[in-house]
Amino acid sequence: NPREEARYLSNSYEYLVAEKIRAKAHHCWLMKPNIEVACLIREKFTDEEIRAMGFSYIVTMHHPIDYFGAAPVLLQVDVGHINEKSWFNVYYGLPFLGSVHYYGFAFACSDFTHRQTQDGVIHLSVTSDGTTGPQWIERLERRGFPVEYEAANVLRSDGFKPSNGVKTEIAILQGSLFQDYLGGRTTKKICAEARRRGLTKPNAEVACLIREKFADQEIEDWDRWWIVVMHEPIKDRNGVLCLLGAGRTGAFRMGGTLTDPVRGRLSACRGVRLGTDWHRTYMFAFAVSSIAAKDSADKQAVSHD
Repeated sequence: NPREEARYLSNSYEYLVAEKIRAKAHHCWLMKPNIEVACLIREKFTDEEIRAMGFSYIVTMHHPIDYFGAAPVLLQVDVGHINEKSWFNVYYGLPFLGSVHYYGFAFACSDFTHRQTQDGVIHLSVTSDGTTGPQWIERLERRGFPVEYEAANVLRSDGFKPSNGVKTEIAILQGSLFQDYLGGRTTKKICAEARRRGLTKPNAEVACLIREKFADQEIEDWDRWWIVVMHEPIKDRNGVLCLLGAGRTGAFRMGGTLTDPVRGRLSACRGVRLGTDWHRTYMFAFAVSSIAAKDSADKQAVSHD
């Protein structure tokens, strides 16, 4: 329901309203649903029930569909006003501010939606199994995730130290948590925010475990390109500090080097510094310290009480 969000917007073009709605959804880890969800919503709710929610329209935010060569469209339920005939319609674009109050926007919950905290940070756990760097290269490529040359160098280096049977609680911070201005999302600021939350640097092998755990579609549905693991940087063969990260299909090489986009893979960002400024489509994975994990469990126990 964008009603409360809308009143903070000034008069603007349609794409500004669209960005606001998408940003809100991404912050809550919501995804684009299947187009058929629009049909299921139309079948499930009566006109009176939709009007009781305060809406005249419910737009399903699926992947836009080309409409007879015209602009891409979304399916929407249009109940109009009382005593008017309701419609199952197509929508050519998100509304101007004047009409956004009457619209509801339908997204899908991801598998991880219910693991997040209130500020949109996703939590999951991974467990190591003693896989060495060279073994990870073979394992990931066998599962359809290419390992880029620089990442392979890191995995083969002495700085990559695998563990066995270690369970790590992971917190992934969204790039949208930080400001978009130049210098607003530097490595230094990201790490400072992580320390404020009681997060620490994970083992570099977490990048491989995350790459194996997440499907490309999940990262794409969040409208993100990379999950960067903020481990202690490891030097490659040329002595350049690197961070490992998981990228989805279509992403350019991590760090902004313009290469031909390829399918989802394990990559390495070279030349990482405190002043490195990251794009908002990146996510940043840290380990949850035992103290932070205990505090989170205590807060959940209190909220249940």
